Formats: sequence, structure tokens, C-alpha cells
Amino acid sequence: MTFVKSIAACGVLAVGMLAAAPSFASHFTPDGTFTASGSTNLSALGGAIRIPCHSVFTIQVTGGVGVVTNAVFSPDPANGNNPNCNNLQATNFNWALNITSATGGVAQGVKVVGINGNPVTCGAGPVPLTLNNGVATFNGQLNPGACAVSSGNLPVVGPGGATLSIVYP
Repeated sequence: MTFVKSIAACGVLAVGMLAAAPSFASHFTPDGTFTASGSTNLSALGGAIRIPCHSVFTIQVTGGVGVVTNAVFSPDPANGNNPNCNNLQATNFNWALNITSATGGVAQGVKVVGINGNPVTCGAGPVPLTLNNGVATFNGQLNPGACAVSSGNLPVVGPGGATLSIVYP
């Protein structure tokens, strides 16, 4: 009888562990709307076109899942005040932020249109990102279109000054 009780207890414990497994999945914390802002560079045509801009990304975290819901680019006084930043547009939102490590992952579905007033389209594609101590960076290629996206350190600020973090088991 003790053996049967032990098997039953093990079964209940296993079911409980399986039910708890999703809580160990990688996720962002805390939930809320975050802003990441700072310098971002876009280059196209093998670097023939380079546009250093100021960027503001809006990141929404709900239930530990993060997406970029908006990106706005403007001339950056620290990088030459390039007026073409006003023509740079990112589209195809909501870019899913997939966590692949304790310090980052990949922004999916990134698409940029309108470079230097020309209808150049880059993406939609993935761009690697890092998140370390509340600071994000984007750095990668966008294909089709052969554009490169790189950012400086973008402080990520949330509600009440909250810092965005990754929980990675």
C-alpha cells in the first residue's frame, strides 16, 4: 500500500511540476510600456548611404512578452543633424522581441522604408539586440535590401523609472 501511495504522490508531483514549467520560461520583466532612445545608424548600398539619427523605440511588455510597437527617427545634433532622418520610417510593427540568451535576443519583422527621400525598402527581417543593465543595443543586417542597423546604448526606461530586464533560466 505504501508503494501505491508513493507512486500516486510522484504522479501528483510530476503533474504539478509540468503545470509550473511555464513560469520558468524566458521573459521580460516588469510588464509595462518602455521607451528606448538614443543614437541609431542605418546604412544601405554597402555603406554608400549612412544616416546617423536619434531614435525613440516604444516597447510594450505584457505577460513577460515584449514587442516594439513604434519607432521614430529625427535628426541627431550629436551626429551631424542629418535632415534625412525625417525621411526614415520604420514599419511592420509589432516587432516581436524573442529572447535567446540572458542578455538579449532578436527583434523580428523589422522593416525600414524611405531612405534619403528614396523609396528604398530594407527587410522585413530580424535584428539582433542586447539588453544589459537596462540598456539596449540593436546591431545587424536587414535583408532584403542589404541595410545595416546599429544603435548606440539606448537606455530603456519604463513606468516610474523601471528598468527592463530579462529572466532567463
